[in-house]
Amino acid sequence: MSLHLQSVPRSLGSSDLDKIDAAVDITELGDKVNGVSFKVKTNVDNLAGMDVVLDNPNNFFGFKNKQKLMEFRNKGEMLFYTQGGQKVEILFTGNFPREDTINFVNAICAEYTKITGAPILKIDSSEKIEEKKKELPKFKISTIMTNSYVIESIMRSSFLGFVSQEDLMKFKGNGKILLNKTTEGTYDIMFVGDFNRKEAKSYVQNLTDEYKEAIQEITYNKVMDKIKKEKYVVESEVVDNNNSIILTLNID
Repeated sequence: MSLHLQSVPRSLGSSDLDKIDAAVDITELGDKVNGVSFKVKTNVDNLAGMDVVLDNPNNFFGFKNKQKLMEFRNKGEMLFYTQGGQKVEILFTGNFPREDTINFVNAICAEYTKITGAPILKIDSSEKIEEKKKELPKFKISTIMTNSYVIESIMRSSFLGFVSQEDLMKFKGNGKILLNKTTEGTYDIMFVGDFNRKEAKSYVQNLTDEYKEAIQEITYNKVMDKIKKEKYVVESEVVDNNNSIILTLNID
């Protein structure tokens, strides 16, 4: 008996690709952000680890309940980012109370230590928090990418449309490129500094294209592992015009 599996993997469909193309639009942020901007370091190794921490529905991160936590998060914007393989930092922009912010970050660090065994990091209320009066996000480009581990891997290893590593580093030298997870679970690419808008759009488009290929490969490998586990036989494998893979399996 043969089983026909069409469009495997189909991690991103044509409508999703349309969204990707439409997403490469710049949203200016400079005139929309009010209040104080400051950043706080954490003990979290990467954004994937931060996702695991923040996805815990039973942790209110220093607040009495979920409502109080949401009220705090609505005080402004929180940008989670890493630079040069360092620990995740959080850029707070808005009207976040100092004590609540310290408690929030300490709760994140404590949760990460509980999960991974990483050294505990606790910020004292008397510790100086670095304020950033002018270093505010200038613009963002929204995407439909959801896997921070894959995004960061591509950002570390690819030229992303630039001819050479030197050209890429020159572009990055214009400021900071941050990842910000939205409430929908997707990531915005935030550009802080003197970035050329056209180059930024090209950077995100190339990042999205490589992300799509990486997710397709991951999905394909998972499907093939499942096929091997079930001891099915692949009779044929065809790539169609939509770059989807059609597998025909013998399940006898």
